[in-house]
Amino acid sequence: MGEINGPHCVPEGGVRSRLRRAGSSAILFMGSASAVRDPLIGYGATPVAVDKLDMTAGPLTTDYPFECSAVDNLIHDIGYPEKQVAGVAIDMSEDITVSHNSIYNMPRAGINVGDGCWGGHIISYNDVFSTVLETSDHGAYNSWGRDRYWQDSTSAINTRVAAAPGIEYLDAMKPITMANNRWRCDHGWDVDLDDGSTNYVFTNNVFLSGGLKWREVYSRVGDNNVFASAGFSIQLWPTNNQDVFAQIENLIGLDEQSATGLGSNVGVFVVTVPVGSQAATDGFLPIDVILEFNNQSVASLDDLNTLYATTTAGQKVPVGVHRNQMDIVMTITR
Repeated sequence: MGEINGPHCVPEGGVRSRLRRAGSSAILFMGSASAVRDPLIGYGATPVAVDKLDMTAGPLTTDYPFECSAVDNLIHDIGYPEKQVAGVAIDMSEDITVSHNSIYNMPRAGINVGDGCWGGHIISYNDVFSTVLETSDHGAYNSWGRDRYWQDSTSAINTRVAAAPGIEYLDAMKPITMANNRWRCDHGWDVDLDDGSTNYVFTNNVFLSGGLKWREVYSRVGDNNVFASAGFSIQLWPTNNQDVFAQIENLIGLDEQSATGLGSNVGVFVVTVPVGSQAATDGFLPIDVILEFNNQSVASLDDLNTLYATTTAGQKVPVGVHRNQMDIVMTITR
């Protein structure tokens, strides 16, 4: 079901629908495996050797959903008897919009994306809660990649990508945008980016319980998200992954002032620095406060974002930091 209005879609309902007690997934966008170049089907499947791969980006045929949408639906209490289900499931599809849906009482995921083929999805303004009620090791939003670049160990992925740079984007050609959603998972992560889920942008999401998990993938950006309970966790980190998530916020309140030794609500407070992240490589530490960027004062995140946008990739930038009751200057590479 869903609002099917694209060139590869069949028109069937799904706007402002109530979908409940479905035996399997309520809304499913699924293409044909014949459209995938060198598909890796199943966790234990043996990937095609790099020198034997089809190195053409994107789909092989047009046998898949494209520019389809599921909007303003109420989806709940599904999965009788099947449990490996989702309120909205997306596999082998491109440019799917899932927006303004309320999804709850799920045995497994509320929204699931089963591969990196071929991205461009917009997941926005959804309220997804009471999920993973009858299973575990999953998320309110769950995804896999297992694209042409992927293998089941970080060292193997590093070797494979080094042998063919750019291979990681042959299938996940476009970013999946996750914006303005509210997520809650009961037995897992609020958002579980598993097994090669590459090319994501997270903006203005609220994580109510299990937090956000990033596994061994590439090009994920997290900005201005709120974590009410568990935070951000990383499982494996390939080299040169181009992820961006330094956990920072405006310095606010007596507790943060006391922790940093500052007497006013000024600057950008570095909450955590994930091991292996670019922030760690640059030399930031937890409880740092950024007060200057490129020799300009930083009073808030808005200041930092504005100044960051004026610099260019590769530029050496001085950053004024308050650390251990002292002001220091670091130099980072933009």
